[in-house]
Amino acid sequence: MALEIPGKVISIFAATADLSALQYTFVSLTTLGGITGTTVITDGRLLGILQNTPTSNQAAEVMVDGISKLVVSTTAVVIGDYLGSTAAGRAVTVTSGTTAWIAARCLRTALATGYATVQVFPAQHVVI
Repeated sequence: MALEIPGKVISIFAATADLSALQYTFVSLTTLGGITGTTVITDGRLLGILQNTPTSNQAAEVMVDGISKLVVSTTAVVIGDYLGSTAAGRAVTVTSGTTAWIAARCLRTALATGYATVQVFPAQHVVI
């Protein structure tokens, strides 16, 4: 079972579309200052993990620091994995030898398409 220990949650940005089906996925900050659900592992605008279910123009609550649930992609994640995002905002393990953007670390193993418990931190461009 995934768990949460909220740290810093910001809600000063509006959703640019209906994000109600994207709770606990990575979201990005658009160049116009809104929140979008489409992110990719190479996206430097990765902001954090969506905590609520906003529709278009509603405030999006995004955890940028703390312990959160995060929806996993089609491959399981294990404790210690550094996580980036798929195009759907789901967690994907950043493999060793890769230069990528990461924004979380797995604290509790999760099966494919399940919920992982992760430590959320500001996005970093790193070589793993």
